[in-house]
Amino acid sequence: MPALAQVSASGIVFANKSVFQHYDYKFTYALTLIHTLTTLIGMRMFAFYGAFTAKPLPTRAMAPLAAAYVGYIVLCNLNLKINSVSFYQVLCSCLFSC
Repeated sequence: MPALAQVSASGIVFANKSVFQHYDYKFTYALTLIHTLTTLIGMRMFAFYGAFTAKPLPTRAMAPLAAAYVGYIVLCNLNLKINSVSFYQVLCSCLFSC
């Protein structure tokens, strides 16, 4: 399963860089919205089909986590927009391996 996560994460990085570079896409925040909505839909589908049981949580308790998730994606996309994929991957491995 970790290999699948690594392959899918790398695929998302290359797809995002392709969108930024080849299509001159300038709307980083809109791309983040697309990521967030896709994650929401995917997680709802997994819950619907029984991959896990969704538990209701108070909105106030989840707001900081949701803000951190969106902030993480925005910053990663901004980083990817201005840097090469190689530099982005090296930076991520240095930061998140600790």
